[in-house]
Amino acid sequence: MRIVDLEQEQKKIAECCFNAPVYGNGLCMYHYYKERELSKKKKNKKVISSSDVNREHLYKTYYGITIADYDKMLESQGGSCAICGKTPEENGRRLAIDHSHKTEKIRGLLCSNCNMLLGYSKDNPDTLRRAAAYLEP
Repeated sequence: MRIVDLEQEQKKIAECCFNAPVYGNGLCMYHYYKERELSKKKKNKKVISSSDVNREHLYKTYYGITIADYDKMLESQGGSCAICGKTPEENGRRLAIDHSHKTEKIRGLLCSNCNMLLGYSKDNPDTLRRAAAYLEP
């Protein structure tokens, strides 16, 4: 029979997720599997997550490119947004694939703010020029 210190078990629960049951290694199910996946990556094993599979499918379906093509574009742009120069790390997410809605041709990779800027301006250079002139003293 195993004697469990209730206060110690509650601390394990609180350290991970509030009121989540302990799944393994004193962690909730989410953190247990996340830690397990990270340890696999640390062992230099190529782990293909479902998000990579989904990304590959979306890129191929909507833009006709692969993740490798995206990575090449990112490298050719110096690893940053084509407009403001923010990196994905600074932005907190991957750069968006910017494309012309008229020609469907990919123009480059943009951070979410710059991508929305173009979208809100309806990709109209005159609108963007007027906005820049408005901002300048």
